[in-house]
This record gives sequence, C-alpha cells and structure tokens, in this order.
Amino acid sequence: MRNTGGNEPAGADLPDKQPAGSSKFSFKNPKIKLPSFRRSLPKVVLTFEENLRQGRLFQAGKQLIQQEEHLFGREIGKEEKESGENKEKLKRDYESLLKKLWQSVDSSLSAGAEELEGLKSAVSCIQQEEEQDRRWGKKPETQAPEWRPRQCRQMHDAQLEKMVEKRMEEPNMIVEGNMSSLKRDICKMGKQMKEDLLKVARELQNCYPEEFDICSVYAGLYHQAFSQRLTEIADYGLVVDDCIYLLTWVNNYYPKTYIVTERDVFTEEMRCCLSLVNAMKDCGYQYLSKIIHEDMKVRYGKLGTQSWLTENSVVMKGLLEGLTGHIEKCSDLKTSCFEEFVGRLHGDVMVEYVYRLLKKKLRLKDQGQQEAAARLLCEDSKALHALFTEKGSKEEWLSDILPKMSEVLKTQDPSMIQLEIITLAWDYPDLSDCHVSDLLHLKMNLPISDIKMIKESLSENRNSVNSQNTRTFFSRVHRQDHASRFSKMMRLPH
Repeated sequence: MRNTGGNEPAGADLPDKQPAGSSKFSFKNPKIKLPSFRRSLPKVVLTFEENLRQGRLFQAGKQLIQQEEHLFGREIGKEEKESGENKEKLKRDYESLLKKLWQSVDSSLSAGAEELEGLKSAVSCIQQEEEQDRRWGKKPETQAPEWRPRQCRQMHDAQLEKMVEKRMEEPNMIVEGNMSSLKRDICKMGKQMKEDLLKVARELQNCYPEEFDICSVYAGLYHQAFSQRLTEIADYGLVVDDCIYLLTWVNNYYPKTYIVTERDVFTEEMRCCLSLVNAMKDCGYQYLSKIIHEDMKVRYGKLGTQSWLTENSVVMKGLLEGLTGHIEKCSDLKTSCFEEFVGRLHGDVMVEYVYRLLKKKLRLKDQGQQEAAARLLCEDSKALHALFTEKGSKEEWLSDILPKMSEVLKTQDPSMIQLEIITLAWDYPDLSDCHVSDLLHLKMNLPISDIKMIKESLSENRNSVNSQNTRTFFSRVHRQDHASRFSKMMRLPH
C-alpha cells in the first residue's frame, strides 16, 4: 500500500495495478432497496352535524339509524336504563335531517350540479328510511320509536305534488305577444310544464332508482295540476275561442317543441309524455264539449218528447243547425285535431239522444205510434250520421245504435221483443236492466208480466252475452243531471 500524502481519505488505498488473470472490477453503484416510510393519513369520520351541513344526508341518516338501533333495539330491561336525554336528542336530530331532506327535494327542479348530488343523497336516505320502517315492522315484540313508521316515500310524493301545484299556480315564465289573460295563463303553464319535465327527464331521473318511476310520477302530477287549473278557469266561464286555443296548443305547440324535438332525451319517458298529451287533449275536449252541450240544452230537451214524435222535422232541423254552427266555429283546429273533436262530439250527441229517449217523457200507446217512432229513430240516425261523417267523424259504428233500438219499438210479439233485447245486449254488453226497463216503458201496450219475462230472460243469458263483445255505449247513458253527465267526458272506444 502506498501513502497518498494525506490527500485521500482513509480506506481509499487502491492497488497500483490489477493482478494478471483477475476479473474486471466494477465501479458502478449497487442498487439498494430502502424500506418505505410513507405516512398513512388517519381516516376522517364526520359527525352527524358535519354530514348534515355538507348535504351528505344518506350518511347522516345512517348514523341516526345506528343510534336508533342502539337505543331502541335492546331488551326492555336494558332500554329502561337508558337516558331519556339521548332519545330526545335523537328525535331532534331526525327532525333536522328531515328538514334538510325536504329542502333538497323542494328545490330539485331548480337544482344545479352540486344540489343534484345532494338530491341523490336525499333519495338514498329516503330508501334507507323505508328499509328501516320495514325492519321495525318485522319486530312486533319490540317497542318501536314513536316516529316509526316514518313513511318517507309517501311524504316525498306528497311533497312533489305540492311543489308541482305551486309551479302551475305561479308559473315563472315570460310570454310575449298580445293575447287574452286566459291564453297567457295557459301558455305560461305550458312553458313551465315543458321546462320542468325536460329537467326531470334530463337530470332528475338520474338521481332516482328505477323503482321510483320518477318521470311517470311527475307526468301524472303535472297533468293533475294542469287539469285542476283549467277546472278553476272554467268556473269563470270559457268561450269557444279559448278552448280552441287550448286544443291548438296541445296538438301543435306541445308535441313539436317538447316531445318530437326532444326524443333523444326520452326512452321509456316518451310513453309518459305522450300519455300526458292525451290526457291534456281529454281535458280540452271536455271543456269545449261542455260549452256546446250547455248551449244545445234546449234543443236536446225536445228529443224523446211528444213534440219530437209529432213535429220531428222541426225538432231535428233545430238540432242539426245548432250542431253545424258549433262545429264550424271549431274549424280552425288542425285537421287531425278537428276530426278527433268531431268524432267525440258525435259520440256525445248520440249519448244525449238516447238519454232523452229513455227519460220516460214519451209513451207510445199502440203499434202505429211505435212503428212511427221506430221510423223516426232510423231517419234521425241517418241525418246525424251524415252530418258528423261529412265533418270528419270516423265513428261509423254509432250509426247502428238507434236502428237496433227501433227494432224493439216496432216489434209486437213479446217473444220476439225478448230476442231483440238479447241481441241489443249482445252488441252492447253494458246495456243494464234499467236501460231495458226504460226502453220497454215506451211501449205502453206491453204488459208488466211480459216486461218481467223479458228481463228475466236477459238475466239468464247475461253470461253468454257479456263474453262475446266488449263494445260499450249505454254505460254513458244514465239518469243524472245534464251538467254532471258531461263533466267527465271520455272518448268512446272504437
């Protein structure tokens, strides 16, 4: 070893040269693996208050359920030893949770991205509470807390109903243009409904599980609220022009700007929205028809009376002219909408005609009068059918009703009358015993014993009669006042 003169550190002596035959010496630094000293951060557990403040309602609710199980899920002996203060605090905490939960639901239609996350947590909390209700329901031997069952799902649906009603009563929409106050109200409600349902389909449905069927729920609530508002408006009186505007809006504006242009947003929700449109159409047709029937009430009143029998041409002329005038006032409707309206009116008028005929204001004393009345029924049926089909009605089957009733009037043999009644019931299974009694009441010369026999025969054949046909008509013909008969117009089945 040689001296380095102190210029090199101790232990740095190196050989002068490498001995012959020895292997090469590597001066590369060896790779040394050192143990990891990474610090693990402690898990942060939020308190109930902190979870509540941050909108983590599911987590906050879970904490309360755990406390609830601890305080109430014990044997009675141990439970009595628990402090009442803890239970009172738990009750107050639950109240705070529910207040925050309903605030989240109430603001959902105007919620931003952050609030939508809170809504998801709120919905999960509702499901969690429902499950806890079910758990307590399976423990009848255990004393449940006074707040169980909580029924959060039921409260949630009630909250949505109130929220929708308020938005329909006070729509926050701007409507431009010069229009009547009623048209403005309808337009505002329509725009609010469109905007809200799109919000539901695009965003809110992602916050709910499928079991809530939230799009259908909202669609039903908006239809209900919309119908209620129209009912309130109608109480002040509607004119035909306003009803036409409503139907035009439903058939033109609503489907084009809402359903058709947004079809990419909807899957199953399309069905709900289309159902809503049909329900709104029903509502519009109902009010438009109501106006017409109220105006036609005097002309209807002459049907099925002695005047109708002796001055039929005059009575029918007034009826047809009145109907024609009302139909022409509605001709500004879109073609498909107009045809549907005329078809519904066609059915309504036939119901009114039969109702008046069976109102027991007319007695046909002999065969001559009965045959004359039967002939008038057929002539009136042709006249009404011609009017409505010319205007666009497709309800061809309505033309058969009066001729089939006329067969009962002109037939004199009781056994044949019995056959005609059974045939009529075969074609219209909703023909009731009251309808039969009222129809036979027209035949003044038919003994009570024969009427009894005919009704008994029908009763015996009811099962076979009802199993063959599903068409209904007479269920809409019943004894009640004029206003209530048309208060809930529904489309007659084809």
